[in-house]
Amino acid sequence: MGRVGRGWRFWGVVVAVAIAILCQGDRGSAWESHYAVTGRAPFNQPAFFPVGQAPPSDRFLPTATWFGRLILPSVTEQGQTDWVWLVVEQAPPAEAALVGQKVRLEWRSEPTVQDYVATVTQDVNFTPAVIASLKQTGNLYPVRLNGRSRVGPLQAIAGARPQDDVIVSLPAATVTRSPAGQPILQIATEPAMDTGRYTALVKIVAPIPTSAFIPKACPGGQPCQSELWRVQHYNPATQQFDGPEDTIRIPQQPVDGFGVFASTPRDIDKSPAGTAGWYVSGAPDSTGLFTVQAIAPRSLLQLQPQKVVRDLGQGLDWINYDNWKDTEQRQGTLQTTLIDPVASSSEAAIAPWREGDRALVMHLFGGRGGRQGEPSALGTVTGHFSYGW
Repeated sequence: MGRVGRGWRFWGVVVAVAIAILCQGDRGSAWESHYAVTGRAPFNQPAFFPVGQAPPSDRFLPTATWFGRLILPSVTEQGQTDWVWLVVEQAPPAEAALVGQKVRLEWRSEPTVQDYVATVTQDVNFTPAVIASLKQTGNLYPVRLNGRSRVGPLQAIAGARPQDDVIVSLPAATVTRSPAGQPILQIATEPAMDTGRYTALVKIVAPIPTSAFIPKACPGGQPCQSELWRVQHYNPATQQFDGPEDTIRIPQQPVDGFGVFASTPRDIDKSPAGTAGWYVSGAPDSTGLFTVQAIAPRSLLQLQPQKVVRDLGQGLDWINYDNWKDTEQRQGTLQTTLIDPVASSSEAAIAPWREGDRALVMHLFGGRGGRQGEPSALGTVTGHFSYGW
């Protein structure tokens, strides 16, 4: 990235503050965050998914080797090091006895790891502007961290939300014991925020009519569609969706803080995005019914791009302009484009990718349009970036 002068930084901050003020408007009193509104739904709460209850192992696989829910230690517990509690929801077979236990999660002692933690550890103290925003907007702030000293990466992740409901997966962990014999998990890289401790690849066949799983509200006309779905599992032997049939639940999420349905499973069986199947991640509820917490179309993640661009200029034009054209007409569809200005052919651009390769993912999300669209300010709308593997 190029260097950014101090003047540009300053004006960037001024513009960002102006946009935030204009977008907030004059509400006069606090309004609830999306997190608070949607969190009331039982299927959005960790307690809805009992730890230790597993779906059939021939159809669902663990999402990660280590998986669990973070709990922020109290100020008196915190001490001088960065650590959190982890309720273990998944563990490797050799450590299966830890499932359901609350264990200490901390950093390994290698100098490189400790140097990183020390570099990013900060005291957290809200400014008057943040405190004012807390009273007027539905923005989510790490209120439990306010006033804490020496907050490291683990406590920053656990304390990012008002409740202890941040779910993470660990790429690797070492099990040790405290002097009192209590298990301790040690890691060298940051946990990844995750959801849904089991994953399956399925074809969504059709909704199952039943009065017991009809949501009270949904986008589109009434009556709402059933949340129960008949699915057929992928068969690795035949590489077709001719595996066992199953019944899963894909809940209709409630309206968000703006009174808008952010998503819906309605007619998902008809979506062109599902031609190659769907990855569904979730866990069984107390009755054993597999309930989906995250879903992704397999076609979006396959190494089979719909379009390959091998010219640098055309690639930049695609990123900046062509990718954003005709968005209303493309509603309900997806597209994948591989840009490689070095490869000699489309086949050569795809060839280096192998199963098991890791790539950095950036998610860019802009403002929501339509009749209930988000307000614009100074000719732009706010959005976000998120990153992952």
